[in-house]
Amino acid sequence: MHLPDRKKWLTALLIGFIILAALSQGCVRTHNFGKGVLATIDNQPLTVEEYKIVVGEIPPGFKKRKEKLQEMISTRLLATEALAKGYLGTPAVYWGMQRFYYFRLPGLLRMDVFNKAKVDKNELEAVRKSMNLKPFVHVKMLVAPTIGKAQAALDDLEKGEKFEDVASRYTVVKSDIRQEISLNDTLYPLGIRAILNRTKPGQLTPPMKLDIGYAVMEVESKDDPDAIWKSRENRIKAEMKQQEMEKEMAEILDRRRSAAKIKIYSQKNKEGQTIYTGADVNGIKINMDPRLFEQQNNPHFAHVMMNARTLKAALNERINDILYSDEAKARGLQYDPQFRKDVRLKREEVLADYYLNLMVGNNTASPQDIENYYEKYKKRHEKVRLTRISHILLPSESQAEAVLSELKKGKDFAQLAKEVSIDQATRNKGGDVGYTDPTTLKEPMKSVVMGLKAGDISGIIKGPAGYEIVKVTKWANETVPPLSEIKDDMTKRVLLDKRSDKVEALYKALYARHKVEINEKLLKSL
Repeated sequence: MHLPDRKKWLTALLIGFIILAALSQGCVRTHNFGKGVLATIDNQPLTVEEYKIVVGEIPPGFKKRKEKLQEMISTRLLATEALAKGYLGTPAVYWGMQRFYYFRLPGLLRMDVFNKAKVDKNELEAVRKSMNLKPFVHVKMLVAPTIGKAQAALDDLEKGEKFEDVASRYTVVKSDIRQEISLNDTLYPLGIRAILNRTKPGQLTPPMKLDIGYAVMEVESKDDPDAIWKSRENRIKAEMKQQEMEKEMAEILDRRRSAAKIKIYSQKNKEGQTIYTGADVNGIKINMDPRLFEQQNNPHFAHVMMNARTLKAALNERINDILYSDEAKARGLQYDPQFRKDVRLKREEVLADYYLNLMVGNNTASPQDIENYYEKYKKRHEKVRLTRISHILLPSESQAEAVLSELKKGKDFAQLAKEVSIDQATRNKGGDVGYTDPTTLKEPMKSVVMGLKAGDISGIIKGPAGYEIVKVTKWANETVPPLSEIKDDMTKRVLLDKRSDKVEALYKALYARHKVEINEKLLKSL
């Protein structure tokens, strides 16, 4: 939940206005392309294969496909400039690629171990025997008291009457008419089992003598043991290979850990708990500074509660990633052709991010900048009444119910937010989100907030990040709060505008310096 339009400007400028402006100026043209080439940048191809690696599933619709392609083109332009200026060897780019290796190589190792895992035939056969698969026939059955009534029932069924209706008139057994009969079950005479074995699904049997009367059956379906096993065999093999893989991965980790030089760094917090802050693994340093896990610093760890237990678990995962990566390199998996393509594309992304941040630089917001922006903001939102809200975000509904119960008992909302909310961006502020335009919120949050008075607390609201409980702390008397109350938000907006202006200028210059051509015909055909 944010103030209107927050964080939307940069993305729009990056992939929309800037690139479209370049298109309108004639910087992007079309011509004859080689096979599988979606675009060229200074006559160098950008292929369909590369496009699929980056975007994954092809977006529906030409407009979205072109937006993704333009993002790739922009990334490559930035990376080209960065390479030309010699930024490949900078520490930031180096460690950006190292993080990629430690993220991807363990996955390659798992795949390699899984593919090489063998399934023991004797063990597989033992699994089959343990499943005790038998040939089963699924039937509808009625039992008449005499052969004559059984034949009459059969005649009615052959005329097309529903089995249920006929059974209600003739059967002497009032249990469920649907039965599952094993062809190996000696409960039924061999003759009956033979008849069922040759009767096809949808066909009726003749009257058959049972101890309690004469049965007429309609075969619905049959389960053949070989067919059942064949349908399950590949899944069972995969599960057995998975077990072998997990076993070997554990052995690899034990071997690598015993041979590695690992130093753990930690410190005591105010409560006397040991907080793990990092490690050194064979000379590779891991920084687990809790501040890196805040949402604004690392979106991959959004809404994760960082405490002594979770920091230790996260540190262990990072150590394991490094050790698994060392094993993957020892096996030569870094030379996998697909992985090498991924590395090249990732290097472009890391270089582009580095160069973009370097070029837009740090910006400052003077008091006059903030005042000017505030006046423009007031004019844009003069008819909107804003509300200040706080929230508590929980990972599960049961936890949210427990917190709501505490609130109903009178426990302070802000204190509970500090104790249990998993929103790292607001928990230390007692859950305070700031002022927002409630009409811009998505349902059901919009309706809930609009229906609350100042001081009211909502029920549990399920959202994409978890389960929320919201409190309206204040409705603005005026449509826009005084500058003193939203100064931080205005400052962020000023800085974002300045950054956007620099980004726009940078992209215009890039597209002016480089020849970009797009194969729209091929893009439409994907």
